[in-house]
Amino acid sequence: MTVRTSPKTKNWRTLAGLGALLAGAASATGCAVEPPAGGQPPAIVLGDVTLRHYAADGTVRTGHADEVTYFRQQGRLEAGTLTVDAPPTDDLKRGGVLLEASKGAADLKGQGALLSGGVTVRTGAGDIGKTDEATWIGATETIRGDRPIEVEGPGYTTTADGFSFEVPGQKLALQGNVAIHQDPPEGGQE
Repeated sequence: MTVRTSPKTKNWRTLAGLGALLAGAASATGCAVEPPAGGQPPAIVLGDVTLRHYAADGTVRTGHADEVTYFRQQGRLEAGTLTVDAPPTDDLKRGGVLLEASKGAADLKGQGALLSGGVTVRTGAGDIGKTDEATWIGATETIRGDRPIEVEGPGYTTTADGFSFEVPGQKLALQGNVAIHQDPPEGGQE
């Protein structure tokens, strides 16, 4: 297991807000909406949805989904083809984040969200991470995944069997079989 920790601990507010944005705007599981067996149809179905979050620091975070469905009885949101764009801030480093997922689902109390069907995160610094699914756990402010993850960026590639990112402490743990490859510095000298 490899752990990378950032000394910044106040970033949790920005990332927690992003988690809430993900849970609310990027909650998804597809575009075909069918009522549950023997149940009532969903309360609300919205198409081509864009959500803007105006943060206290003045930045605007944007989320978009092809379709968002609200299931009143279950207190659940589902959506398909999601993107979330969070620009860089003092707390959100690496040039901001663009997140994309095919599907997602979240509860309305912000206790959890699941992004699935392929999840890609891109930073403005050139990092690209890909996994099949990721889960937001609101109670612990943790983003985790038990599926293989691949990350590449300027001068490195990393693979792991899973990951966990604790938002308040900015602590990333790669789990299982972890491989890290770093390119040699320019000029071929190590």
